[in-house]
Amino acid sequence: VYQACLMSNASRARALSIVSTLLSNSNVKLSNESLLVEKLKRFVEGGRSQLAVVTDFGRTVTTGASLSTHAIVQKCISCPTFHEESKENDDSFYPIKRDPSIPLSTKIPLMREWYNKTHTLMASVGITRTMVKDVIAERSGKDFDPGRGGLRIREGAVEFLNWLGVVKLKTLVFSAGLRDVVEDVLEHFHVVPRPSLSVVGNVMVWSDEGVLVDFEDSEESGHGLIHMYNKNVTRAPEGWQEDVENVLVLGDSTGDATMADGGKDFRAVLKVGFCNDLTEEKATRYEEHFDIVVDG
Repeated sequence: VYQACLMSNASRARALSIVSTLLSNSNVKLSNESLLVEKLKRFVEGGRSQLAVVTDFGRTVTTGASLSTHAIVQKCISCPTFHEESKENDDSFYPIKRDPSIPLSTKIPLMREWYNKTHTLMASVGITRTMVKDVIAERSGKDFDPGRGGLRIREGAVEFLNWLGVVKLKTLVFSAGLRDVVEDVLEHFHVVPRPSLSVVGNVMVWSDEGVLVDFEDSEESGHGLIHMYNKNVTRAPEGWQEDVENVLVLGDSTGDATMADGGKDFRAVLKVGFCNDLTEEKATRYEEHFDIVVDG
């Protein structure tokens, strides 16, 4: 009993130390300090063997103004007709995505329609995997700034992902975009592939010649589409949740706060939200969904 009490006190002391460090950073807001201490205490008690990380990719691993995975593929294409049709789709569906008054039951089928139209269009113009990698290399160069068609990784993200691999922490990198592009971006920025790191997203189908011919999420394929409203651990590789009791969730939208949902009843889920373009109104909204809110 005494030993258990000592361990509990040590875990709480470590948790309080972490919170104190967070409070000293002016770019960090804590939604509920006492609850955060309890979650961190459970993380410390469980150790690395019970901890897993679930992170969004776009605007979380990448910076807030970076190209999305779909936008990277679109940069491969010079055909005016493709871009006209693509813009027409985006102009039709994007306002629906952003409209909070539309219920999810109405919104989700429309989001599926948007994705399927976009993917069908992309698979019709002869994109190659080499073209995708060339765009990634070009757009991550110094000639392209984020916000002007550039691609950047958030400071410290590569080191963090590589450290997670070294210590063999189960890590899911989630994207409602394109898994192949995420993998190519991580490779370009020297994130080392490891068995503990899984990328989950919509899968592109390539011909033997390396030409994009389909998506595994197409109506004909039978595979489930991953979109912004079903991005959670039910999509994780089989057996991923075994031995996992505590989860660190990292995301940039309030929808990302549910990425640990749908699975087992974890002991603690600690949620960190990167609030790009932080305003007082957004900060309040993010604090309702995340334990820690980071400005930028």
